[in-house]
Amino acid sequence: MTRQWEALIVGIEEYPSFTTLDNLIVATKDAEDVAQQLENYGYETFRIQRLPQQPHKKGSKPNVSSWGIKVEDLKEKIKNLFNPRSLQETPDLALFYFSGHGWRKIVDNKEDTFFSN
Repeated sequence: MTRQWEALIVGIEEYPSFTTLDNLIVATKDAEDVAQQLENYGYETFRIQRLPQQPHKKGSKPNVSSWGIKVEDLKEKIKNLFNPRSLQETPDLALFYFSGHGWRKIVDNKEDTFFSN
């Protein structure tokens, strides 16, 4: 049986809903660099999903886009990576990479870290 490794690679540069956050200039490049490293030099073959994903023409490679992504879509993709709908979809290894803003906040007397989207 073939092992299945999956990666969700996210790069978010623009934050139009957050007036206190500056846009970033290399988050999508960093995310795309990680995706390409996994594709080209990974120990196993990763099935890679990029977010946000730039539409690409048939025959060309996908790229991480600087276009925005909805919070609901990001949550759903992360949930499906670590808790797939069925056992048959469960990867042997799941990798999540995020390049973008984040912040810390006290929740239930514990410090938690959040992604900005």
